[in-house]
Amino acid sequence: MSLLAFGLVSSTFADDKKASDKPKGKKKDAVRTFKGTASCAKCALKISDTCQTVIQRKITRNDKERTLTFYVAKNEVAKKFHKTICSGDKIEVVAKGKLKSEGKGKNVKRTVTLASIKKAPAKKAKKGKGKGKDKKEQKDS
Repeated sequence: MSLLAFGLVSSTFADDKKASDKPKGKKKDAVRTFKGTASCAKCALKISDTCQTVIQRKITRNDKERTLTFYVAKNEVAKKFHKTICSGDKIEVVAKGKLKSEGKGKNVKRTVTLASIKKAPAKKAKKGKGKGKDKKEQKDS
């Protein structure tokens, strides 16, 4: 009888554990936001034989800077935008789309299927301490 009771109790705890073992983090098919520099893989970067939009983003991890490269899958959104960068231009962009990663480690290829892409807003100049000195010097002159 005690073995039966122990078996029922242990199976109850095992069921509770399985219910809470949901994967944490982002969903696979979620639409994500990508910020970075868009350019043509063939014309600007010379890393491909065919024209394709690429979004690159610099990150720093463990005091090492590296560049993440996201290849943009060919669809209507990508085709319309590619005309603006195919001449070799590099443009800061904000893109939304679904990410698909293939491979592991340094050989991973990240492909983004775009839902939208637009130029990033221009960064505003920061107001700092240095500007006040210039005004005082101009008044004294």
